Amino acid sequence: MAIKEEIMPKEDWFAQYDMKRRGSTDTGGTVSAELDVSGFSTSQFLRVYDKSIHLVPTSE
Repeated sequence: MAIKEEIMPKEDWFAQYDMKRRGSTDTGGTVSAELDVSGFSTSQFLRVYDKSIHLVPTSE
C-alpha cells in the first residue's frame, strides 16, 4: 500500500521475514545476543538467515 500511494519507493520494499533477517544480521556482537534478538534456538539458523556481506582478505 505504501508503494502504491508512493510513500515508499519499490526498491525499499521488505517483507516480514526481511525484518527478522535484518534484525539478527545487524545486531552484531556475540552469537548469544543474535540468538536472543532473532528468537532462533541454534546458531545454524543464524547462518541461514545471515545476509551480510563478508569481506575476504585479498591474496596480496
